Amino acid sequence: MATTIAVPRPTVRSSETPLPPHDGKRPWKVDVEHLSFFYGDKRALEDISITVQPNVVTAFIGPSGCGKSTFLRTLNRMNDIIPGARVDGKVCIDGQDIYGPGVDLVSVRRKVGMVFQKSNPFPKSIFENVAYGIRINRIASSRSELAGRVEESLKQAALWDEVKDRLQESALAMSGGQQQRLCIARALAVKPDILLMDEPASALDPIATQRIEELIYQLKANYTIVIVTHNMQQAARVSDFTAFFWLGRLVEYERTDKMFTAPSEKLEMGGLAEERVRAAVQSLGDRDIAAIDRVLRGDEPINELHVEIDNRCFKLLALHQPMATDLRAIVAAVKINTDLERVGDLAVNIAEAARRYATHPPVKKLIDIPQMGDIAQTMLHDALDSYVRRDTILAHQVLNEDDRLDGLKTQIFRELLGYMLDDPTTVEPALDLILISRHLERIGDHATNIAEDVIFMVSALDVRHHAPNPPV
Repeated sequence: MATTIAVPRPTVRSSETPLPPHDGKRPWKVDVEHLSFFYGDKRALEDISITVQPNVVTAFIGPSGCGKSTFLRTLNRMNDIIPGARVDGKVCIDGQDIYGPGVDLVSVRRKVGMVFQKSNPFPKSIFENVAYGIRINRIASSRSELAGRVEESLKQAALWDEVKDRLQESALAMSGGQQQRLCIARALAVKPDILLMDEPASALDPIATQRIEELIYQLKANYTIVIVTHNMQQAARVSDFTAFFWLGRLVEYERTDKMFTAPSEKLEMGGLAEERVRAAVQSLGDRDIAAIDRVLRGDEPINELHVEIDNRCFKLLALHQPMATDLRAIVAAVKINTDLERVGDLAVNIAEAARRYATHPPVKKLIDIPQMGDIAQTMLHDALDSYVRRDTILAHQVLNEDDRLDGLKTQIFRELLGYMLDDPTTVEPALDLILISRHLERIGDHATNIAEDVIFMVSALDVRHHAPNPPV
């Protein structure tokens, strides 16, 4: 019988839904209210409300055809040139509705510059490409001022040092990455307040893409930037806020660090799991029933984070159809999430065994079990640290620690087996200690799982069931 998997239906964010926090010191740079867009009779965007803060990078993501590029073009009325296009709603830039009566369209597009997916330099010299907008807008009053503005724009686009000695050469002779940065310099030359970027790095190689991303990060100090991208990792790297589009609707809008199953949430969940393991092992040695009961009652926060992170990952899978690096990152997040939840459960199991053990006389002095607890907590901490840092070397170190836990568990079992054979009254408490050592060894296994997932996520290498030593 076939099994049906129910994919959660995305909840459409209405205009009444709280948007990301604003610092309250400055007005919104962009404020869109109830915007719908039509190509003739076909509605491409439906009832979108969104606000953008000044001097931040906002990323629009979503599957192909979801409307993100169409919406981007509504922010400077680029869609006006399409026959039959129609807009309902308001788009306010610095408080002015750019679709209101009497709006100067040239002024709007000068204030809101745009860089397209495919670089489109003019068949002119590098200098004339940047100077073109300055000239037609009559911004410079002299040749020296014009030259100064061209130089300033090329420096802002991180291109000046590469082209300063060949400004009169054709722009078409430049590399693809240089051409895209030239288009950015051309947009910056007319001093816009907002810069729209429609997949500016999608056609570039990794090195050129990195330069564009570094440039975006630098430019946000002086500009408000809105970028469309298909690459979730890119959105996570460069943006402060991220908006999900789905079938012409704005599905979710949130801080990027929260949108992408934030490492901070993983650290929070990991910190809770670590603390529960520490408290359970310490309460075993202290024979502290009250501390044990606190561990037994404290499982709910981990469970809540487990559900929340899973839901967010499933939404990313359902809405964005990720591939390659993005897909590995989401799969790793789901698996790590499950491992951390299981660590929380194992801490409860340790506490339950510790509670039973506390009702019996001590079997032995507890030295090796606390040692196991320290190793397991360190492995868990380092595994999560390797996830946040994308550090495969640290992840391999976690794998190498697993043998120590296995050795201690075997040593404890043999020692306790001797106690049970010598004195039958120690059987029950000794079995509890054996169970605790087994739970700690399983916590180490989950830390190992996390480390393996980190290695796969970063390098696409599957190191499960292989020797733990890192490749030379």
